[in-house]
Amino acid sequence: INAWTDTSGCKGEPFDLTLWPKQGLEGGFGYDWGQEVNLENMISTLDQEELTIVSHEIGHGFGLPDFYETEDQPNAQWPNCIVMAGSSMTVTDSDGWMLRRVLEHLKPRYNF
Repeated sequence: INAWTDTSGCKGEPFDLTLWPKQGLEGGFGYDWGQEVNLENMISTLDQEELTIVSHEIGHGFGLPDFYETEDQPNAQWPNCIVMAGSSMTVTDSDGWMLRRVLEHLKPRYNF
């Protein structure tokens, strides 16, 4: 997965991600530099086991793409995952697999 891992302007230097809870935001937005999430949703789900919107958006910070449409998915049998909106309310094994692929892609760039 190449995802968004090449969009950072950091020129091979590690960088921090940010989490910006915003009032009245519809859902959330994930970028390579950080995430914007709905403040009200985040506060109302803090005591739950999984913060679904926060988890979904943080996935983008790690380079995972959205899979909103079937044509966005690597194949038609792609398993449910947090970045496939509505298919899972929790982080899944397939999310972990994608994250591993992204980190394998990044490892040589950041020498870790």
